[in-house]
Amino acid sequence: MVGREGETCSVRLQLPWSWRAWVALPFEDGAYVAQDYDELADSPFECGTEASHAVHTFTARGVRHELVVWGRGDFDGLRVVADLIKIIDAEAGIFGDFHTRTAISSSSTSTTRAAAVSSTGAAAP
Repeated sequence: MVGREGETCSVRLQLPWSWRAWVALPFEDGAYVAQDYDELADSPFECGTEASHAVHTFTARGVRHELVVWGRGDFDGLRVVADLIKIIDAEAGIFGDFHTRTAISSSSTSTTRAAAVSSTGAAAP
């Protein structure tokens, strides 16, 4: 809402029982919480069954990350993880070390959708 962009935002998900969410926002009192609208808008939600996603966990600059991939296709998770580590290192070189706060970025193709999630804690169920 106009004029309220700086307020804390929270999102509660009602997913089918067999689904889960991969989100980099903190999970507090049953909701994902963003410091403000900008953080919420920059934090995609990847939802679905565990079986429909492949999760590649790795550490870069001392922070646990997950590459979450939906769909089938010719996606090479190990290669992408190696590239993500290089990108994270380059960003830290430009902008300085990042906080241990979570971040998420996503991309998609027609057959595979991927979300790279950096997180210091486990995703909520």
